[in-house]
Amino acid sequence: MVNRLLDGFEGKLTSSKYATLAKCSQDTAARDIEDLCGKGVLVRDPAGGRSTSYSLIASAADAVEAVARWLLAHADKAARDGLGWPSPEEERARMERIQSIGRELQTLAREPDAMPSHAEFEQRLRTLHDLGLFLDDRLVGAVARAIHQGL
Repeated sequence: MVNRLLDGFEGKLTSSKYATLAKCSQDTAARDIEDLCGKGVLVRDPAGGRSTSYSLIASAADAVEAVARWLLAHADKAARDGLGWPSPEEERARMERIQSIGRELQTLAREPDAMPSHAEFEQRLRTLHDLGLFLDDRLVGAVARAIHQGL
């Protein structure tokens, strides 16, 4: 199934498309997709619910691009610590910084020679944590695996 995806699958991969391509039930497709997500081969795209789709991680650039899409879609989410809420100006500045990191990662993903090292990616993660945004562990794992394997 992964070979079919690598051979130029067009559009978004959904569980329905997976079931059709693999000639299996929806339940089997969901289990297979979950297994491939756990192995870092697929990542869930930011949209959820009935719009849930998945992206193939065939390179470090694919993994970094998936992180960038997630950041741009979730820049308004944050964990807050302590009393009080940030002012609207502080919140806007925080969102702009997250979006800036997302755009920077998109640019890096499109320029293979500029791919960040694991240490550089970790630095960006720390910055995001400081801003109160925590990436999905599977996305982080997909990037770490792709960078480590030199994909």
